[in-house]
Amino acid sequence: MLLAVLVSWLQACDTDPELNWTPDSLAITVSGQFENGNGKAFDAGDGNWGVNISPEFGGDLKIEVNADKGWTVSIEYYTTEETEWITPSEVESTGSNLTLSIEANKSVLFRKASVTIRTQGDIPVGKKITIVQTDSDPIIEFNPQENSDSSFDPESKTLTVGYKASEQIIGFWSNIEDYVLQVRPEHEGDDISWVKGFRVSEEEATLSFSTLNNFTGSSRRAMITLEAEGFETTTYYLEQQASLYKNILVSIDGVSFNDELEGITYGMKERSIQLVFDSNVELSAQLLDRATSGEASWGSIETANNTFTLKLPANTSGESLHEGLLRVKASDTNFDDQPAVEWTFTQLYEMLEVNWTASNLYEDGLIIGGTEYNHKSLGTYNSADDEVKAEIISGETWLNVQLEEGSIQLNAEEYTGNTPRTATLRIFNPNGSLSEEIELKQYKAIDKSGWSIEAGNDKTGSTANEPISNIIDGNINTHWQWQWNVDGGKSSDFPNTPYEFIIDFGEAQLFNTISLWQTQTAENGYVKDVQFKVSNDKSTWVDLGVYRMSNSSDDAIAHGSDPYTYLFPTVQYTRYVRLIILSNVGDSKVNTGKNAYMGEFSISID
Repeated sequence: MLLAVLVSWLQACDTDPELNWTPDSLAITVSGQFENGNGKAFDAGDGNWGVNISPEFGGDLKIEVNADKGWTVSIEYYTTEETEWITPSEVESTGSNLTLSIEANKSVLFRKASVTIRTQGDIPVGKKITIVQTDSDPIIEFNPQENSDSSFDPESKTLTVGYKASEQIIGFWSNIEDYVLQVRPEHEGDDISWVKGFRVSEEEATLSFSTLNNFTGSSRRAMITLEAEGFETTTYYLEQQASLYKNILVSIDGVSFNDELEGITYGMKERSIQLVFDSNVELSAQLLDRATSGEASWGSIETANNTFTLKLPANTSGESLHEGLLRVKASDTNFDDQPAVEWTFTQLYEMLEVNWTASNLYEDGLIIGGTEYNHKSLGTYNSADDEVKAEIISGETWLNVQLEEGSIQLNAEEYTGNTPRTATLRIFNPNGSLSEEIELKQYKAIDKSGWSIEAGNDKTGSTANEPISNIIDGNINTHWQWQWNVDGGKSSDFPNTPYEFIIDFGEAQLFNTISLWQTQTAENGYVKDVQFKVSNDKSTWVDLGVYRMSNSSDDAIAHGSDPYTYLFPTVQYTRYVRLIILSNVGDSKVNTGKNAYMGEFSISID
């Protein structure tokens, strides 16, 4: 009896349909009867579609449906029309064709809807068609901020700004969603460089740009174009008013100055600054002190036929700036509606600052090595005038110094002498009242003959033919090799870092750089990261930091025979250097060879 029940249960299970856990298959393709460019269908990604149509479009969209199951159609409207404007030919089907009948848009508002086609299998899949139908014309309405110098006339589609240089943030509204706003010349060849940084933020609904002063004598215009798929380009105009203060010509000490009229900083010496205004009205000018807002007592203005000559005596007032404001306006009160042109300027006081390169500073002087130098930077200078000078008080036969745009550049011959040679360098301002002197020492190239090296920990063994001493033998084509072949290499756990070496110079040495070379003869075991420590007693160590040699074997091979040179922030004076290999590049070339190498170690004064 039990056996019969079991057989009956198995037969019943065999007749149940098996559930299908594979997602349904669905693909759709949209086409439409778009005449006279009144619409466009496009693939929106992931099998979805987008359709942009003009308001005049009233017709059918044909959709081809490829599905392995039956499917349904649902429509969601995103805008608030009173009637539904999309009618599907099917709301449920197993066929391959769907038609969406769309009514023409007679509303002044754009409208948007999405049509979703979804399969009816065990794991349904849906694809969406997003349809946007605009109003009668694409529209942009600009909304300038209150109390700004800009305005918008919707009849002429003109956004107007004032003649002065200004930053503009203009709010706007559009009746379409996808569009591009661009600024362009109104006529071919027109200059629109007076419009800077034109940028549209759709998220904040703002248009931002800046304008330069318009002293051309007439207003100037540019086009703002609105472009959207399926529509003709709509043109708006950006117009900048003209100032009556036109054609400003500026000269400083007789030299033409063509930049925009704005704040300028001058040196401390005496200046004569001339401004010429080509205007149809008589102008007046005031020189004000920005600190007191009153007439400036430290300068004067000479006026003749709308030409204003600003006289600035040398500023020898210690550490006080002369901060002025030149205000120019029409003498006739009938032009009071036009704000004055204001030009700010600063005249520096007498000053000289010299900042020497820290890596070459030692005690009270600068040091350099014995190699030849060409345009080596010793530091920077800052002064209120351009006529800063440099001179070598001694040692002029083996070096010279040039000042180039705030940089102090050294040229020096190679030196091989046994004792350092010195010179005194002086930097001074035009009248010599401010100066700075520093001693410069040049040392010969460092000699390795008195050096020695030893292992710094018990991991740092070496093979018989590639001893530790190869690291300081002066030959980059020899190298140290880790003693990897203990027990035939079976017990090695590569990389067995850190490997440490203690280099003894025999006596304290001055240096600001360390140079390392990878092995030049092997093709594995390249070093990745190293660390340097220094000491004068071989007991207390100062850490100089961790440095990268190579990222990979390919990097090391490409680097070739060039050294890896590390410049320290300050000059070191020490007897011992602890060289620590922290890691190897760890790629397949290294792991296959189970090895570690170091080519050469050197120090120098850069």
